[in-house]
Amino acid sequence: MRALLEAFDVAVVDALEVAKRHPVEVLGGWELKPYAIQHSRFERVLYIDADNLPVRDPADLFDWDSFAATGAVFWPDIVQLRADNPIWELCGLDHQEMPSFETGEMVLDKPRAWPALALCTWLNQCSELLYQHLYGDKDTFLLAWRLRGLPFHQVSHPVKQLPFVLCQFDDQGKLLFQHRSNAKWVLFGNNWRIEGFQYEDGCLELLRELRSKWNGKVFHPPARSTGARRIEAELASQRRFRLVRPGTGSDDIDLLPACRIGTGAGRQELYWYVEDGAEGPVLVLEGYDGRSAALRPGKDGAWRGDTLTEAAAPLVLESRERDRSETWPERPPPEAEGLPALAESVVRSYRDLPMDRDNRRDLEGTLRSLLRLDPGLAAALRALVDGGGPGETVAAAVASVLAELPPDRPRLARGVRRGHNARNN
Repeated sequence: MRALLEAFDVAVVDALEVAKRHPVEVLGGWELKPYAIQHSRFERVLYIDADNLPVRDPADLFDWDSFAATGAVFWPDIVQLRADNPIWELCGLDHQEMPSFETGEMVLDKPRAWPALALCTWLNQCSELLYQHLYGDKDTFLLAWRLRGLPFHQVSHPVKQLPFVLCQFDDQGKLLFQHRSNAKWVLFGNNWRIEGFQYEDGCLELLRELRSKWNGKVFHPPARSTGARRIEAELASQRRFRLVRPGTGSDDIDLLPACRIGTGAGRQELYWYVEDGAEGPVLVLEGYDGRSAALRPGKDGAWRGDTLTEAAAPLVLESRERDRSETWPERPPPEAEGLPALAESVVRSYRDLPMDRDNRRDLEGTLRSLLRLDPGLAAALRALVDGGGPGETVAAAVASVLAELPPDRPRLARGVRRGHNARNN
């Protein structure tokens, strides 16, 4: 999923990882929405459902006078929250009839909205009870703002319905959002053609492009041995390879950490990993329809094998010349074995990646785990940083992990954990 979005500078956040730091009991589809807004890194949030298409750049919503005045802008639904709904009594509020919220789009200033947003997250943890009287999360926002007595702006222009689509407007009556709430995009199969839906052809073309790059499944590599993972770390540290099809041609391909393929990803090459074969390690490529190639290492450093399609063909994976100026040994020295070599390979594998929030988190988490297994790695990692090999951004991440270690405790496992918790608290 990350590989598909890297070209667009998109950060992918795993809510289950966030929930380890900010625990909740329920994170279903609807319950996730207020939680995601609350724990995002943004101060001002524009939330849009995945099946909701803006017809123009919605960034000017942050400049609306109504947003400046209230810090919360919502849009109306096609139904009312009725005065006889038991939800009013459950929440201790006066019974009213008022337009429901349609939360396929919201704009929130979190510092001002925080009391209501935190309450909304809690209300959605009571979904087993509240959803009996509400349709999902949407009116939990309305109730939270009412309970906290905070101001909000609900767009005055009513929603317009196309078949299976809710069209939302700005206060001047200009179309802004097209929410396909009952005609969600289908990757495989037929999508509804809806008269009046803007940019429909462009959306369908993007779906065709996505089908060529993704099989609709989230990839989970099989369990691998420590030795196989060590080889993966070395290959990811080299990163740049050439996939040669003898007699046909070749393509550049980047083997990234976490079994991802960057440059060169295609229908037959979406993921990669190393497994233990009967005669040694096997580098497996997986594509749209499953395993597509199996390659074995040769003495010259290249990997050779065959495609696993009906028309089997030979395949060679060989390194291609680097285009960077910094120097780094291609392999750990022969005497470097075990966890020190693995730690160095891990650090090397991140040197060419953008040190964004996710990559830095992954690198730091891996190093913390290795330090718990072998506290003596701290000295080796310090030497690595002092040597300048990994580059400034990677070195900063390594140094951040090392800074968490208490200098006067030879046993690091508890020290690392305690330092990490203190920072988060």
